[in-house]
Amino acid sequence: MKKIVLSILLTLSVLGSSMFPSFAMDANTSEAQQESGIGERVSESSGQVQEESSSPSLQSADAGIGTRAVSGYAVIAEGDYYIRNYRSNYYLDVYQAYTANGTKVQQWWFHGDPCQKWRIKYVGSGYYIIRPLNALGSALDVSTSNDAMGVKIDIWAVGASSTPDYALWKFVKNANGTYRILSKCSNDTRAMVVQGGSTDSGASVIQYSYNDTTNEMWVLESAKKGTATLNGSIQEDGLDRTSWLPNTAAATRDMGYSTITYQNPTAATAFTQLKNSSIWAVRAHGNSNGVLFYGGNKDSWLDCEMLSTLPYYSLYRNRMVVYAMCRGGSGGNSAYNIVNLTYQKGAKCVIGFEYTIVYTHANRWIYEFFYSSKNGKTVKQACNDADYWTGVYLASHGSTDFRLVRGNTAQHLTE
Repeated sequence: MKKIVLSILLTLSVLGSSMFPSFAMDANTSEAQQESGIGERVSESSGQVQEESSSPSLQSADAGIGTRAVSGYAVIAEGDYYIRNYRSNYYLDVYQAYTANGTKVQQWWFHGDPCQKWRIKYVGSGYYIIRPLNALGSALDVSTSNDAMGVKIDIWAVGASSTPDYALWKFVKNANGTYRILSKCSNDTRAMVVQGGSTDSGASVIQYSYNDTTNEMWVLESAKKGTATLNGSIQEDGLDRTSWLPNTAAATRDMGYSTITYQNPTAATAFTQLKNSSIWAVRAHGNSNGVLFYGGNKDSWLDCEMLSTLPYYSLYRNRMVVYAMCRGGSGGNSAYNIVNLTYQKGAKCVIGFEYTIVYTHANRWIYEFFYSSKNGKTVKQACNDADYWTGVYLASHGSTDFRLVRGNTAQHLTE
């Protein structure tokens, strides 16, 4: 039987002086964090969400702040998801990937490991059980089993035959497409929120009254691996930037991605695939402003102007984008370039070279990067391996070792 802890309601002082600070649209890791691996967990998805079932407006659901109960609910397709907080853009995560009863749930940088994947299953009457993939015998749980405000959300062993109220959740859709996640043990009056409205990686997730703020809004992102789109080009200079495609496609398929390869795609085709892929990589001409594709008699650019038309965070499906071309990362992380803009639009990790590169070396580097990724290396380790083997095979790096990397380098693309 689940152990019942303190029954006394936690006071607001536990939560800090400000439950809901102003909304921060972008919470990116510092460059020092990215380089060291600390906080590198910065996906994929849009979440396979079906039509909502009679979900009321926030106004009609209001039974008084702190005592709100909602009868309507959203219908969620059963499956595996990442759950992202709308305010911080961090992900629901089991602390240290532990599996013990009572392990806290927090928000953390995206890394894609099983402790950030959640299996959502419908159990009836509008309620779902939410299980972490690193501990499928456990479920997302209200630690005190009641409606107390401020108590932590953790994981607890829950069998398959019956589900207690403290491990049941209802999804209600917000007008902006996000969800509030309400606990059954509170009679739908409490929501899953980030403690103190924090935008820090590692902040705890708790149960609290729903106040219609971004802190209580969550985005469901499918945890399916999706598509790897690989683009190569043979341009007017006659140099072959497609030789890496077959072996690299084999590596991404081995990792479980449905893989598409293009030779000389149009910019419009490449742009569409960029918006819908989990992995997107290109070998072509380019510069800090974009990629130059060569399509028969017509050159076309996928450039910063095209990317700037995208809404904020619209490239969230992209776990990895590689611009294997000259000067895509020119100027570094503070410059206006296609690497930084792609990252700002939501891609989890983006790589681009800072200087003019040797085309043979770039072909070798991009293949070695994905081959190492297939063998279970992190993004950072795969970059180092690609540097090493490019130097071994071609006696130099051809400037591929000067690159700009934005975002999460601790992720395993195999997960």
